[in-house]
Amino acid sequence: MISVLLLTFVLGQPAPASPKASILLPSGEPVPSEVALGKLLVISGEKSERGPNTVSVLLTIGERTHLEKVRDGIIWIIDPPSFKAPDQMSVSKDRLTLSVATGLEPTTLKITQIVAKGEAADVQTISIKIGLGPRPPPEPPVPPKPPEPKPPTPASGLKVLIVRETGDAASIEPAFAQVVRKYLDEKASKAGWRIWDDDQVFSGTEPAILKEMFDKAKPFQSLPALILKNDKSDKATAMPLPKTIEALMAELKKWGG
Repeated sequence: MISVLLLTFVLGQPAPASPKASILLPSGEPVPSEVALGKLLVISGEKSERGPNTVSVLLTIGERTHLEKVRDGIIWIIDPPSFKAPDQMSVSKDRLTLSVATGLEPTTLKITQIVAKGEAADVQTISIKIGLGPRPPPEPPVPPKPPEPKPPTPASGLKVLIVRETGDAASIEPAFAQVVRKYLDEKASKAGWRIWDDDQVFSGTEPAILKEMFDKAKPFQSLPALILKNDKSDKATAMPLPKTIEALMAELKKWGG
């Protein structure tokens, strides 16, 4: 449960038209209540009615209360908080479009939009079940095969960096595919790959090798970019990010096996 108390008041003036929150797909259709894993969900606030000003609101989420600034009259809140990571969520520069990667684990995602106009605010919250819909029955067990000769071990130590223009999640849609994220977690480990903005602000806790790859690839020749390195390469190689899941997987397997 989310409650909102507006802290900015305008006295002695007629009240403006009431604000109205609006959470829809870019097509204007309602957001579905269930979404599969490994998808990029793009949500629009274009139909919302809001003011251009920045106001302060006191948010109460469950038992926690804090002060939040509603910039340009609109703000998005994501629950669970893990979806706020750069590789899970991005907001367009005009704050009207929210892009969320549904990830690899089933969960329930709550998205709240708060809009403000003058001295009034409006709130809308939707719940989306991620990967919790009907599932096909498990496949019957397959008899074990005799062991086969092991192929040569591919290069290890795969490191992968995907760089996009700030807020442009749609251009890297293949990177959100479930098969791609699963491959990267297995081959590069969760500490060996990242999705960063071209003007990423660093906290000092990022993996050093990925930060080095990022710095040496600048200025970026084109965006979005794919930067790769493994134990057999002396330096990282940057290239345009492939535009399809198949092409991206083929390039990753050249480096990670």
